[in-house]
Amino acid sequence: MYIDNIIISNFRNFEFTDIKTKKTNIIYGRNASGKTNTIEAIYTLINGHSFKNKNLPLQKNSQKKTILSATLNNNNIYIEIFKGKKTIKLNTKPTTTIHLKKTFSSILYSIESFISFKDKKYIFSLLDRNSFINNQEIVDMILEYNKLLKLKKTAVNSPNNDKNLLNILHNKILSLMREISNNRQQSSLNINSKINNILKNFTDKKAKIIYETANYKKDVLEYEIQNRKIITSLNKDKFTILFDDKDIFTYASIGEKKIVLLSLILSIVENYNKTIKPILLIDDLEGDLDDDAKKTALKILKEFPNQLFLTTLGEYLYNGANIIRL
Repeated sequence: MYIDNIIISNFRNFEFTDIKTKKTNIIYGRNASGKTNTIEAIYTLINGHSFKNKNLPLQKNSQKKTILSATLNNNNIYIEIFKGKKTIKLNTKPTTTIHLKKTFSSILYSIESFISFKDKKYIFSLLDRNSFINNQEIVDMILEYNKLLKLKKTAVNSPNNDKNLLNILHNKILSLMREISNNRQQSSLNINSKINNILKNFTDKKAKIIYETANYKKDVLEYEIQNRKIITSLNKDKFTILFDDKDIFTYASIGEKKIVLLSLILSIVENYNKTIKPILLIDDLEGDLDDDAKKTALKILKEFPNQLFLTTLGEYLYNGANIIRL
């Protein structure tokens, strides 16, 4: 996977910029110069949407069109945003975010990732990303699950709810939940088999992800109907991340959490690299890491075969890398 000829126009703090790329790309500049915005623009081109808060305006000037374009694996991606409408084209033909996600791939580590680290939905999304490489149907299963769950919420809150319809929806949702949860459990095992091979470069301590599926009573649907409240949900599943056999969010330092999350993400990259090589987008890795950890992280990233975009304040610059100065 390789992206080049990136054009960013009227996006965040950018009026216009044209980026030429290499395998290793260092986005270098002072605070608030647009380093994270560059990573966000590249992520948006590959995925069709931002990784940031949806309520934040993408356009620098709301009266002008925002345009993002790039060549990705010899395909042209074009995204235009204007007056609340987003148009995505792949090789001049209209396409969707789902199609982009199924066609191309990127793996992101950002400050938003770290902030979300404790969030169940974020960890589950990482497990789903890891599942995707072996089972691309996971995307369709999650979309179908969300659609059916929405229908069930509407039906259970209806004054004259249709119990037959609710029964059908409930059983379909349970079936999808079992499949998705099984994929997530297998994904956690897969990550556990790799994560410590990366983590050992930083520490002797070991990490482990534990995924637990929620159990429901047989009469749970009747309870939901009576209380007009949905409790059958993938959000009831649980996860635990152990570090040195202790809960990471209680006992680990910020720096330790950062290297565990990085190791987890790179474990997923290793799985992807068996078939495709996703683009690595690494933003704000330096904060809260000591000098040895920074050097180790950068050495590991450089050894990966993936195209890399890395933001930095300038402390560590690779020799021979493409320096994108902001």
